[in-house]
Amino acid sequence: MMQLQRAGSESGFDRGRSVGNEEDRSGTGFAGITERTYITGSMLAAAASLSFFAAIVSAYIVRRGSPAEDWRSLPVPHVLWLNTAMLVSSSMALSHSRKCFLAGDESGFALWRRITVILGSLFLVGQLVAWRQLSAAAFHLSTNPSSSFFYLLTASHGVYVLGGIAALAFTVGVPINRLQPDTAGKATSIYWHFTTCSWIGLFLLLLLIQ
Repeated sequence: MMQLQRAGSESGFDRGRSVGNEEDRSGTGFAGITERTYITGSMLAAAASLSFFAAIVSAYIVRRGSPAEDWRSLPVPHVLWLNTAMLVSSSMALSHSRKCFLAGDESGFALWRRITVILGSLFLVGQLVAWRQLSAAAFHLSTNPSSSFFYLLTASHGVYVLGGIAALAFTVGVPINRLQPDTAGKATSIYWHFTTCSWIGLFLLLLLIQ
């Protein structure tokens, strides 16, 4: 009888510990930070970025319509089309990595995250190539307002992309059992997909207003 009671007590303890672990896993992410904190942080970062780019774009449009005659149309480098394709592809790869994560496929998760990081890095390299092409065509940072805005927009966006790459590279090195779906998927995806959408908007602006 005593053995049965002891076994029941141990079983209850194990169940309680298991439930506690499940609560910890569902309520917190890496380093004890709650998943809601990750999501909120990503959304705040995206909102701040949106406000920043909106201010620059507004100034760009106002300056473009100014009666001053110092505006010189900027030739949009063709490499930006390739860069855009790489960034869109990186978002697709990131979405696929989330599917692998939810399916418990750790190797697939890490693989598609690495692909996302590689494509994001190639995007930045492509942006540097675009800068070199414009510099070779005598469009420098201080050449005219058009080129100044181009370098400012692309450099600012590049900083955000670099931050996303750092976050993605970090999650690749963390074991899948230490990441939660909201942490590994939603938080980084919100930020990364925002950088992709914001670049598409900036690229269309450059194409249409020049």
